[in-house]
Amino acid sequence: MATKVSIGTVLAGLLIGLAVSAYAHTGSGYLTGPLVFLGVVLSALGSIGAVISILIGKRGHLVWGVGGFSLAVLLALVVLPLFWPYPRPHGPVPLSEESTPTK
Repeated sequence: MATKVSIGTVLAGLLIGLAVSAYAHTGSGYLTGPLVFLGVVLSALGSIGAVISILIGKRGHLVWGVGGFSLAVLLALVVLPLFWPYPRPHGPVPLSEESTPTK
């Protein structure tokens, strides 16, 4: 049972990481960049927290699940762009004509 739960959390993390990465490929870097950065930071913190918990002797299913989930999201957000790079942003675009300065 514990192995199925661990595999399920890793697959869920991989799926969420791939979904965030795919969304980042379709949108503007100015809009999707913070989401990718947040995903990398939170998954790194989850991985570090799980490793620290394992090192101090807490080896419960929850710790392994959080560690597997976080590591899978982190790998999906870091490794996938090596093979499928994010598009370059075109630059900031004004929201409306009134916000552009007049000459």
